[in-house]
Amino acid sequence: PDAPEPLPDVVEGKVYVIGGVVDRTILKYLSYHQATNAGIQAYHLPLHHCLGDNKDLLNRGGVLNICSVALILLKYKQTPDWSKVIREAMKEEAPTRFKDLNVA
Repeated sequence: PDAPEPLPDVVEGKVYVIGGVVDRTILKYLSYHQATNAGIQAYHLPLHHCLGDNKDLLNRGGVLNICSVALILLKYKQTPDWSKVIREAMKEEAPTRFKDLNVA
C-alpha cells in the first residue's frame, strides 16, 4: 500500500506478491523498501482513485486483508474495471463496514 504508483493492470503470467510482511502492527514502507531493495516493482491498489476523497471510506478501507486483495485481483481479471471491482469486493468482504459504498 505504500508504493508510489497504482497497479495499472493484472497481467497474465506475472507473479503478484500480496502481503510481503504480515504482522499485528503496520510498519509503514517496510515491504515497499524490501521489494525495491530486491529489485522488485511495487504497486498499490488504486483505492484513492476508486473511492475518491471520501475520507470516512478511505479510513475504513485503507487497510485490506490479504484475502480481500486476492479477491480484488481475481475479480479484476474477470471485469477489468478497478472502481467496480474494488467497491464490490469491499462490500462483499465487509458488508456492514461498507454498507454506504455505492457500487456503480
